[in-house]
Amino acid sequence: MSESDWPKTFEFVWKSEQYKLVFSGLGSVTLIPSSDPWGRKGQPIFYLNLSEEDPNQWSDLSGNTYKGPDEIQEVIHSSIGIYKKALAGE
Repeated sequence: MSESDWPKTFEFVWKSEQYKLVFSGLGSVTLIPSSDPWGRKGQPIFYLNLSEEDPNQWSDLSGNTYKGPDEIQEVIHSSIGIYKKALAGE
């Protein structure tokens, strides 16, 4: 793949809300809402980057590491929950 093939965006629905996962050619994944409730460009909900030490491991901005799709899916769902609570003012 060439640089012009990136980023790749995949949309999905979780609990009746639409979200996007944006993959960069440099090894990062950003989770954003498909539409921002304030009409802005969607603000990131969660971010992962391929680990420099282990290319089979992902890390978030806090340094937490994740291996495999099950761990990543779990933290994505958890991050969406935190995001929804923040929108609700909780």
